[in-house]
Amino acid sequence: HQPNDITTGSLIYAQCLRESRVRWKIDESAWRVFGDFDQTRASQSNVAFNFLSLPRKFPASGLEIVAGEQGLMVDGELFLFSAIGSGEKIQTVWLDGPPLCLEVWGVFRTHGSSGSYTLRFPVDPGVRAAVEELCVKWRST
Repeated sequence: HQPNDITTGSLIYAQCLRESRVRWKIDESAWRVFGDFDQTRASQSNVAFNFLSLPRKFPASGLEIVAGEQGLMVDGELFLFSAIGSGEKIQTVWLDGPPLCLEVWGVFRTHGSSGSYTLRFPVDPGVRAAVEELCVKWRST
């Protein structure tokens, strides 16, 4: 018996929240600066499209980013970096922006095929050291 996708997704989401190690919020003005930076970055040659969806309506309380050993949540959108047995390879690079950003590159292999993704997101400078510790964990999965 296979659990349905909603149940599996909910369990993974709950686990990511429970194991979160770092949380920060981005206000709307910083998010707009990030959006401009991200658009410029994506237009450069040899830079991949960002898988992160920019919100159409920004939350009044700020956009929350939660990072843990399994991955990252941005405004409730979950990105897992450590799928067990997936053969996924992760690289990270810091971008000075403005604002300070982390770019995560992933290559995954499943059932004889492979693919890649890029995820860029802003990081509050006050949590950079804690996020760097998670980068080490993500790269070692």
